[in-house]
Amino acid sequence: MHYGVRESKWRFKNAFCDFQTASCFYYRYHKQQEISHTGYANGTITNCYATGSVSGGDESWYLGGLCGSNRDSVIFDSYATGNVVGATDSICLGGICGYNSDAGILNCYSTGNIQGSNYIGGVCGRHVGSSAIIADTFWDIDTSGTTIGYVLSTTTPGLVENVLGKTTAQMQDVNTYLNAGWDVIPFIGAGGL
Repeated sequence: MHYGVRESKWRFKNAFCDFQTASCFYYRYHKQQEISHTGYANGTITNCYATGSVSGGDESWYLGGLCGSNRDSVIFDSYATGNVVGATDSICLGGICGYNSDAGILNCYSTGNIQGSNYIGGVCGRHVGSSAIIADTFWDIDTSGTTIGYVLSTTTPGLVENVLGKTTAQMQDVNTYLNAGWDVIPFIGAGGL
């Protein structure tokens, strides 16, 4: 079930979904791509969260806890707590998004377990583009099963600032977020505070 406000064609604010498992599939070349609760983002996602798990089949691409593919858009003050699980040869899996291309992830966190073949991160599976940015964002290293937060492009890696893996205890400490400069903790999630 989705709740929240769709402010315009490309902007979501104060939205959440509590699906058990995402069933948002985009098929291209007979492979599953951009699997998440929102699929492909090309706009703004603010004050949103997703709690359900995301799973993809063999050769699935761009799986994310909140957004499968984040392109030319911004995810801000949001979180995801569901597991992100791929299968054989699945690539680009992340706690927030699977693929972040010339887009932003700011003041977000994830706590779900991430499982896949290549390009796996607690926050983002693949971070690419000269204008791409991830900042003041955290993932739970205990629950995610990974100490890698993101995989950078070798040619256009973008910017990464204050993106840190934290233990579950640190994720539940309000000072983790306040020390990162968060003015407001937008949501209190199951894996967070």
